[in-house]
Amino acid sequence: EERKDQVTATRHSDYASQLPIVRASTGTCQSKESINNCVSVIGFKPRDVEVPLRRPAEGTRTARRQTVLIAFGMFDNSYKPDACSFNVQAADLDSILKTGESIHGEWFYRGSRAIR
Repeated sequence: EERKDQVTATRHSDYASQLPIVRASTGTCQSKESINNCVSVIGFKPRDVEVPLRRPAEGTRTARRQTVLIAFGMFDNSYKPDACSFNVQAADLDSILKTGESIHGEWFYRGSRAIR
């Protein structure tokens, strides 16, 4: 991470859990459902910033910071997580970072649908 340049991104992804879908149940529909969740953490655009030390008399030190995005890839739990879904999500995130557009999925950023 220390030697990362301005155009390199680091991505860490993992299947986190199955999230329950909370909904009202009726007499005819009481089956519980859930969705798979693949979390990706992407770090890019590193920069050096001055950070104050714990004791003000000691001054400051230079720390490396970066912009971080966290993406949640969610899909039906009937589909078993595998390398294909993992790679599709990775390719989509790479495309969004490079061109600003999605290839495969539907993404939302701050409550708005991303361009596809």
